[in-house]
Amino acid sequence: MKKFIKGLFKFAVVAGTLFAGASWAMFAFFLKRKKDVDPETDVKVDLINENTVTDDYKMLDIKGWKWEQAHKDIYERLEITSDDGLKLVGHFFNQGAEKTALMVHGINAWHGSRLYGSQVYFEEGYNILAVDQRMYGESEGSYCTMGYKESDDMMLWMKLLTEEKGQKQIIMDGVSMGAATVTVCSGRDDLPDEVIGIVADCGYTSTKDMMEHQLRHGYRIPVSFPFVDLVKLYAERIGKFPVDERTPLQMVAEARVPMLFIHGTADTFVPYDMVDELYNACVSEKDILRVEGAVHALSCLKDPKGYKDAVKAFIHKVERSA
Repeated sequence: MKKFIKGLFKFAVVAGTLFAGASWAMFAFFLKRKKDVDPETDVKVDLINENTVTDDYKMLDIKGWKWEQAHKDIYERLEITSDDGLKLVGHFFNQGAEKTALMVHGINAWHGSRLYGSQVYFEEGYNILAVDQRMYGESEGSYCTMGYKESDDMMLWMKLLTEEKGQKQIIMDGVSMGAATVTVCSGRDDLPDEVIGIVADCGYTSTKDMMEHQLRHGYRIPVSFPFVDLVKLYAERIGKFPVDERTPLQMVAEARVPMLFIHGTADTFVPYDMVDELYNACVSEKDILRVEGAVHALSCLKDPKGYKDAVKAFIHKVERSA
């Protein structure tokens, strides 16, 4: 009996260690800052062998970096301080308009990854503010919160745009975690009146849903307990945010402005069916673009014309007369 209890105890210790380790790995991948990551340096390295680059995400960064270099004459680096004391950096391309597209990147990305997608707004006369979200790029922060505190950060960016830059109209545009961020903003009571529309490309319904999907399809673990519960614990104790509050799915049910949802049908990172959940829950005026065969966050590359046409049509629909 003693041997059985001792063996059971050892098994529990080993199992507990494995559970905690796997959960920490997931927490670290999604929520913890990676050390020694400089996206711009990576892009410059890729540029050396640009003709041989086959990774579409790297190509998106290259296209964005080139666009930024071509518009340095109207570029301004902006900084704000978050409510919890972090320095956040934005990249403003000002062509003298009173309307701005606020571009918000996703997981493990940076502001440059959104500049290719911003071109349709620029062509329609919008200034571009592409931000480095907390924990990414030039912004400070050791942890991200999957859209929770990031939505607070967006309120501060829009305060800067309206009060310091005199902007009268703002369209928010986010991809992946950026889509979650702008979707959370959609239902906030303090969403500025200047926001006329929101574009959410391949956003998820909630952090919990995202973690459960990654366990099943990314880590090949068929059950969520206790892994997701441990990730939630890490998020709440270390990342300092409540996973189950102010989720994209909850907030879109209170959306205050028109929304355009975009998702690739071949997206397995954020499952394609999540776009239908978000679209169906949205109570504001809404449109949807489904990009056939597009994987995660690459709809703009898979079908550039269809993507551009849909965003342009949305702009024309929500834009206010001067």
